[in-house]
Amino acid sequence: MRNRLKKYRSEVQENLAKAQKTKKAWYNQHARHREFQVGQKVLLLLPTFTHKLLANWQGPFKVVRKVEPVTYEVSHSDKGKATQIYHVNLLKEWKERSVESIASEEKPVKATLKV
Repeated sequence: MRNRLKKYRSEVQENLAKAQKTKKAWYNQHARHREFQVGQKVLLLLPTFTHKLLANWQGPFKVVRKVEPVTYEVSHSDKGKATQIYHVNLLKEWKERSVESIASEEKPVKATLKV
């Protein structure tokens, strides 16, 4: 019985090693490395307690400092007094729209309503 248990244990360890290798390869293929500079504007994903699908991006906020490789201190107000630390998964780069692109998005409305 002990021999069977040893055999099963070694099989389980081999299968775990294979599964970990497969997961690591998949993650490395699809993961995106994100890094922000101090002073850069970012959007912040703020989840809600009621439903996770209701979370939305808010901001822009300013990066105050890089705390660790995957955590950043972000300023919540224009005054820079209120700051909080967030994981990089909750941040994304804020891309400012130019006035020209906003103007080009406006489409003329046809006047089809008769009074």
